[in-house]
Order: sequence, then structure tokens, then C-alpha cells
Amino acid sequence: MHRRRFIQIAGLAAVGAAGFPLPAYAADKQEGWRWCKKCQGLFFGEGIDKSKCPAGKRHTLEDSGNYILVQNDEDATGQKKWRWCHKCQGLWFAGGGENGKCPAGEKHGDKESGDYALNQDGEGQGDWRWCKKCQGLWFAGNDSAGKCPAGKGHVKDDSGNYTLAQE
Repeated sequence: MHRRRFIQIAGLAAVGAAGFPLPAYAADKQEGWRWCKKCQGLFFGEGIDKSKCPAGKRHTLEDSGNYILVQNDEDATGQKKWRWCHKCQGLWFAGGGENGKCPAGEKHGDKESGDYALNQDGEGQGDWRWCKKCQGLWFAGNDSAGKCPAGKGHVKDDSGNYTLAQE
């Protein structure tokens, strides 16, 4: 275990033992992210019952791997300011000054979200793209552009090639 992580865990344990509430999130690698084959988007699979897919009803876990994202790590490489939307369960980019279009209505929300960092052209599964219409992350490695909550398919114009770690 790295010294920084040990100090962080020890500090959180001391805060918890003193009766103070623990922070909502800490630096971490978070598993459980999934690809939805209906909309091509990335979403947090543990919230599937609360999820909202722009292609109808909930996202699907069918045929998806388990993706791992880095969150709340100030030393992480990659592009930061990616957020989890508590309404649709999707991942969206909050660094562009707008919250994008959420399939659960209006704009994405970042209530209780960590700060996720995504690498471009690194190790892992490539061809993940940012959609400038909805601000979401989607998989562009298939023939389909999926279903974008802002209408029609996602677009990869102006997007880098993001790579995600898989278990």
C-alpha cells in the first residue's frame, strides 16, 4: 500500500471513530461500470434499477464487461471532471460548462458524484468517445452510434479516443 493511501485510510478511520461522518467519497478505483448495448453508453451497473436509457426503459447489462474507473485521485493521469449522473446512472463530462442532456429529463446531475479521470489512447479498451450533444461517454467501436438523449445517435466529432480498464 502506498504511504499516501495508508495515511488517507488512517485519517478516515480516525474521523469515523471520533463520531464525525465520513466524506461521501475518497480516492479510489471503482468497479461496476457497464456498457449498455441499447444506447452504447457507459453507466454504473449497481444502480441499474434506477437507470434510465435513452433507448427506452433501463440500461441493460447484457454482453457488457466490468469497467474500472479512477475517481477522486488528484494525481491521476487523464482528463478529469467526468461525473456520474444520479438520475440516469450514466457518465458525463462536466468540464465543458454545461450539464448536457439526460435521458431522465432535462440536464445531468452530479449530486454525490466523484471526480472521474479518463485516459486517452492508453491501455485498455479504446474507442470510447464523448458525445458533444449529451456530454455522455459512449462506445463507438460498433456499427451503431447508439441512441443519444439529445436526439438520434451519439456523435464523436471533437472527441478524443478514451480507453477504459476492464476486469
